[in-house]
Amino acid sequence: MRQFIGWRPSKTSAFIFVLAMAALFLAYWITALQDKGKLSQKEPVIKQAGWGGFDFGGPQYPVLYNQEYVAINEDLPSLKFFLPVFSPGRAVVNPEKPRIIVINNRTLLYFDVPGEYYLDINYDKKLKVLVLDRDEEISSNVMRVFDFLVANLVVTQGNDKDFYENSGNFAIDFFKSKEPKMLLCGPTLSFFEIILRDRFNLPVRDVTFTGVFMEGGRLNYSTHNVLEVFLPDKRKWVLFDVNNGFVVKWMDAFEITEKVRNISRSKKNISKAEFTSIDFDFHYLVDAKRTTDASDLRSSFSPGMVTQQSVRDRWHDLAKIFLGGPGYWGGKRFNQNGLSSEYQLYSSRYHQDEFLLEAQLRWVANWDLKLRHVPPEELKRMLNDAYAEEVSEKKWLGYLPKPIQSAAASH
Repeated sequence: MRQFIGWRPSKTSAFIFVLAMAALFLAYWITALQDKGKLSQKEPVIKQAGWGGFDFGGPQYPVLYNQEYVAINEDLPSLKFFLPVFSPGRAVVNPEKPRIIVINNRTLLYFDVPGEYYLDINYDKKLKVLVLDRDEEISSNVMRVFDFLVANLVVTQGNDKDFYENSGNFAIDFFKSKEPKMLLCGPTLSFFEIILRDRFNLPVRDVTFTGVFMEGGRLNYSTHNVLEVFLPDKRKWVLFDVNNGFVVKWMDAFEITEKVRNISRSKKNISKAEFTSIDFDFHYLVDAKRTTDASDLRSSFSPGMVTQQSVRDRWHDLAKIFLGGPGYWGGKRFNQNGLSSEYQLYSSRYHQDEFLLEAQLRWVANWDLKLRHVPPEELKRMLNDAYAEEVSEKKWLGYLPKPIQSAAASH
């Protein structure tokens, strides 16, 4: 389920919507379970041969720290920049040409300045490279990854199947493609997680919101998948929603939920005025993009398929899903800790209105999951216990950049 359901409020009656979604879910759930099993066994392995002669000195992906390099196994008669389709005017886009060093018939591109590099190599190769800042806190570099993905993904059905059939090939194509890639929220959070684990090895948690709310006198259902990342320098979990370009510094799913519920007078919906009155400290540098038709199945990007409306203008609609609170998945991911696999989904019990509470349970029942509905404070304790070992081990320390020794220090 978490791999396939995207956020978009229902425009039909609740009964018809539930039947339609149940049928769609039944077809996807079998595949989702299979893919979930694959991802839980081991991290995807990218063979260097798949990069067509590129390698990155250790990382599987071209997400580097400044003064690291991309190696090319050929001469370099031409190196130019291209601009990303979205947000090309940001200062971090193509900030400086890389230094070129040739050693033993290998061309090394060294990146001294952090930023996003969009390279046109030898006229026929494209490569997106994200360069992090080794002097910044890890939270700032996670934000750089977040912005990079927001600028190069589009919300739509798109390549969901391609991602689940071979996430490794999808990742390579993402970095080697001039155009953005298209995913819904489930594979987006999985892709984000893959990149974060490769570069930082940070603890992460998959979060699913099973939103039910009243609008126009009708019951509406909406589900959305996001990622929480443990940021060591902040000493807390923080929610990242790549598909909507949505991050509140530095809040987790529970904190956002409680802010939204506290400002909502009805607790059954939230108005735009109520939402904008919340004192959220947003991180917002890149406007997320979505297609005019969220059910678009095309996998090839074209500029005409993207709506011109800012996704940020619809964040108040997104806030409606927070009213019902977050859910967390049982079982391990990437051989990492998690909630007990006794239940597939642990949903927080925020709704006090019995009608909405029952509707939320019926909504999840359509997915044929073993569900545990948990009071928020109890679920918080369960999560703290489940991830305590992973957080205390601090395995990310081995992934942080080593100090660069100056020539003077070697004398």
